[in-house]
Amino acid sequence: LVAGTVLGRITASGKLTQADQDAVDGSQVPVGILVHDVDATAADLDCQLYTSGEFNSTKLTWDAGFTTVLQASAFDGTPILIKTPA
Repeated sequence: LVAGTVLGRITASGKLTQADQDAVDGSQVPVGILVHDVDATAADLDCQLYTSGEFNSTKLTWDAGFTTVLQASAFDGTPILIKTPA
């Protein structure tokens, strides 16, 4: 995953993965934004994620299921603010 990927948490395992709008395992709910690139194809790795701040929506990596409208409201009620440049 690349820095800026929007992450969700799988409820059963507590592991982070790219938030997937169509998932039903808990990862459909964005919980943070990946700080740095991580290649976890061979094994699970620790990572850092932003859980607060102001972010440019065009600089984030979203699952294709997150429309522009869903992106704008994905972090409602959290200290993460997503802005779309004019």
